[in-house]
Amino acid sequence: MPNALATLRHAWRALRRTPGYLTAAVLTLALGIGATTALFGVVDRVLLRPLPYREPARLVRVWDRGVSDGLLDAIRTRSTGYADVAAFGYAGDATVVAATGFGRPAPSRARTSAVTGNLFDLLGVRAALGRTLRPDDGRPSAAHVVVLSDAYWRERMGADPRVVGRSVTIDGERHEIVGVMPPAFRFPSATVAIWMPVRIDPADVVGYWWNWRLNVIARLAPGTTAGRAEAETRAIVGRAGEHDFPQRMQAGFGRDLRVLPLQAALVGGARATLVLLFGGVAVMLVVAVVNATGLALVRAAGRARELTVRAAVGAGRARLVAQLVAEGVVVAGIAAMLGAALAWALTRALAAAIPATLTDGVPGAEALGLDARALAFACAVALTAGVGAALLPALRASRVDLR
Repeated sequence: MPNALATLRHAWRALRRTPGYLTAAVLTLALGIGATTALFGVVDRVLLRPLPYREPARLVRVWDRGVSDGLLDAIRTRSTGYADVAAFGYAGDATVVAATGFGRPAPSRARTSAVTGNLFDLLGVRAALGRTLRPDDGRPSAAHVVVLSDAYWRERMGADPRVVGRSVTIDGERHEIVGVMPPAFRFPSATVAIWMPVRIDPADVVGYWWNWRLNVIARLAPGTTAGRAEAETRAIVGRAGEHDFPQRMQAGFGRDLRVLPLQAALVGGARATLVLLFGGVAVMLVVAVVNATGLALVRAAGRARELTVRAAVGAGRARLVAQLVAEGVVVAGIAAMLGAALAWALTRALAAAIPATLTDGVPGAEALGLDARALAFACAVALTAGVGAALLPALRASRVDLR
């Protein structure tokens, strides 16, 4: 360790004698490191990190469009490939009036989502206050209940811990508040403020079979793949189209059904865009390393006399290479700090520039920023780039001819 520190100190003194090279090399690498780290932070949060739910690898999205209540029940009762099946409705606006005692009883507009009572258990999330919805809450005769988001509870209810048991009026109907969700729960959209149970009534034949209002998610049974579940579900939907609907569905009904990992379904088209952007900045980083290598080669050529003298007084080739690589490490360290600052600014700019409509429902998109993983990535990239840019010049410059 003392020798390494001494080598780094000597490298810093050598770099200070060539401020032009130091500035050019640092700025070249910092641009590549900053852009790559900023995009890595986005890719890491959206694509690489698992969903914040229980056993996220087993969660899937069934189909890519809405299904009716009858189809949902058919999939639930006849499938063996799923451990559990739930559904959610498209978020919509509603007029909400809070009961007295919250300080702001005036009507407000809020986004609501109708979900099956088992959705929260399927995802493995619990309420921060009270309870989540239950399957019995969806019976036609059940009392009207709702669960609030943390943001809505804080904004409209003043974060009152006694909110459970009170009521709100939604579009003219009174609903009892049974729970408040944690701040991180944002399914199926970050804009949802209130969750209410889906009411399924088989007696309403028209609505039961023809109202395509639900999106189905499921948890795969142990040992079942998405492909096997997809084939089974296609067969179930096809039989329902032939025998269960009041009117027989057309041939091939259900053949376009797909079962996708839930994360892939939520990310959607953002995956290809992010991969393309990350590939572009990775190429930019490679170009920066190549340019830094060229600068180091020019500098090393001008130090031939110095390196020859050092070799003549006893410095071996390994020592010379270590000294030149140490200079690359120092350059990389400075570039890493500037690159991290640039990545922080770029991440904030990206978060502000991306429209909310494009990121709504995309996991991790609401919390873009630099964290320990992104900073560790920046350090690793900087070290690799610095050593990579210095190694070739060091190997070439260390081959000195003492004669």
